[in-house]
Order: sequence, then structure tokens, then C-alpha cells
Amino acid sequence: MSQGSPPAKRESSEPAKQRSPTLSSFIRAVVKAVHRLDLILCNKTAYQKVFKPENISPRSKLRDLCVKHPVDYGRKAKELLWRKVCYEVIQLIKSNKKHIHSRSTLECAYRTHLVAGIGFYQHLLLYIQSHYQLELQCCIDWTHVTNPLTGCRKPVSASGK
Repeated sequence: MSQGSPPAKRESSEPAKQRSPTLSSFIRAVVKAVHRLDLILCNKTAYQKVFKPENISPRSKLRDLCVKHPVDYGRKAKELLWRKVCYEVIQLIKSNKKHIHSRSTLECAYRTHLVAGIGFYQHLLLYIQSHYQLELQCCIDWTHVTNPLTGCRKPVSASGK
């Protein structure tokens, strides 16, 4: 039995050796960004600091990394993108609502975060639709369609058809 264990270890380490250097550096960068975001959010007063430039930077970096390799890590990248870049910040602010005053800079930053998240996902959806030439008029409310006069793609509300 002990003779069977070492080959199993070698087999499990072989896929790691087969990864390209850029892919393993990509994985390291993602792990580093996630770790930094976790450190930011674990503080009791994180809601006060979450929108500072030095704390926005790791979220932007993680967002860029997740979009960079969508085919290799699609489902995991999507989950990380949503949870770490958007949702955890929303949860943090919602759980500290009593500390956030109306019309404060923190509330303004929170609203900006929500609008930026919506805009990012709309852009991502439009990019995927145009890149893969998908026709989604019957599936979603807002899609990209080709203007028959110019041949250019433009955003159109699907409900207006």
C-alpha cells in the first residue's frame, strides 16, 4: 500500500507541471487578490474603509483577472467575480446600515458601487453576446441587435419589439 502512495502524489503534481507559466501566475494573482480582499473585509470597521482607493484596487484587479481567462475558469471566475467584487461589499454595507447616514460620502460610494456593478454586468453580457454572435431578443430584456441600415450593432430593448 505504501508503494502505491508515491505514484499517486506524482500523478496529482503532474497537472500542476503541465500548466503554462502565465496560467500559474494568473492563479497566484487571483489568490493574492482574494486574500487581500478577505483581509480588508474582516475588520470591524471595514464598512468605513471598503471604498478607499487602496481597497478598491484589489477588487478592480480581481475583476480584470476574472475576465481575462473566462474559458479556462468560467464558472469559478464568475463566482469569484460576483462574490468578491460585488456581493461582499453590498452585504458589508447592508449589515452596517445603522452606521451609514443619508447623503453621506459612504452612501454615495455605495450607490456608485451598485451602478458600476450593474454597468459591468451589462457590458459583460453585451460583450459575450456580440463575441459569440448570440441572438437573445426572446431571452433577456435588453440586447444588442444589428441595425439593418448601417450593419452596426446597437443596444435595443427587447420589450419594445
